[in-house]
Formats: sequence, structure tokens, C-alpha cells
Amino acid sequence: MKVSLGYHETDMSRHTPGPWFCNKATGTHEIESPRTGQCVAHVHPQKTEAETDANARLSAAAPEMYDLVKELGTVTGSTAGLLIRARALLAKIKGGQP
Repeated sequence: MKVSLGYHETDMSRHTPGPWFCNKATGTHEIESPRTGQCVAHVHPQKTEAETDANARLSAAAPEMYDLVKELGTVTGSTAGLLIRARALLAKIKGGQP
């Protein structure tokens, strides 16, 4: 899958492997990979802390969303297990635990 990002394109299958998490310990919202220990993105402050937190959760969930959508594209049988994963992912993005 190619995604246009301004003047260059990136292959989404080459993203930093998940899971990602939001680290607020630095005083900013950094999306980090525990596998690499590196920051993969910064979430810029929004009008409210709640909005910034929500954006950070959504960004941190990107690898899981990508994996789920990729798997949905190959489903030929029951989707019950995928629906359970999707609901857990949505709860995580909304700020609850899966």
C-alpha cells in the first residue's frame, strides 16, 4: 500500500512495528515503540488536554488498526474473532482498557 505524504511516498508495510504507546513523561505526547525504544511521532498540543490525549491514543493504535484492516481484507469465513478485536481496539482508543 502506498500513501502519498506530500513530496514522497512511503510503503506502509515498512512502518515501525507495533505496538506503540503514548509517553507523556517527557512533558509532551510522544508515540513510542517499546521494540525500538524510539519516538515514532509527536502529537502537537490541541485546544484541550483531552483532545491531545485522544489524538495520541488514536495515533498509538495505528499499527493495530493497520493489522486489523489488513486481516479483514483476507477473511473468507467467520469474522467473530475480528469483531472482538475491533471492539477492544475501539475501547482502547476511547481511553478504556481492552
